Amino acid sequence: LNYAGSWSALGTTGLPTDLQVRNLGVAHSANSTLGIAGTGGRIALSANGGTSWALAATPPNNGLSMSHVHFDTSNPNIVYIASVAPDATKTHLWKSTNFGTSWTSLEGAGFPTGIPVNSIENDPTDTNVLYAATHLGVYRSADGGANWARFGAGMPLVNVTDLYVAPDASKVRAATFGRGFWELLP
Repeated sequence: LNYAGSWSALGTTGLPTDLQVRNLGVAHSANSTLGIAGTGGRIALSANGGTSWALAATPPNNGLSMSHVHFDTSNPNIVYIASVAPDATKTHLWKSTNFGTSWTSLEGAGFPTGIPVNSIENDPTDTNVLYAATHLGVYRSADGGANWARFGAGMPLVNVTDLYVAPDASKVRAATFGRGFWELLP
């Protein structure tokens, strides 16, 4: 790492020529593990720093509008994908425990079904705790996505575009579309 003192291109081996990148994620625990949330509902993963890529399995019932890829902070084989598909009948949040070979919906009880999800993050101190930035605020799950509840006292039902979870999980920061930034305490 040289803090952007120099740049080098990632490889394209294994990537479809028509893939447009919507988001690029890097695993916290293995910086050579990368993921692309791409157009057409496609997810590309690399375990060698982007030298080569492989398309992951297609998440079920997706609306082709992947928005975010996130790797579990302690296990780079656990991958989360979010979608902003403008279709209430589609799933918007998935998890893979096998580096994209298969996907499971995370839209458990209390999750706003059919609502676009901009991003997902896990609590670095407890990876069962998840935070989802949705078009209707922040939602939190304490049990890996089985159950969800709105998170952030006083925060309006607003489109949350991005999240930051402090390394010690002492705070969550939410960036919104049109309502500023919020600092939320667990």
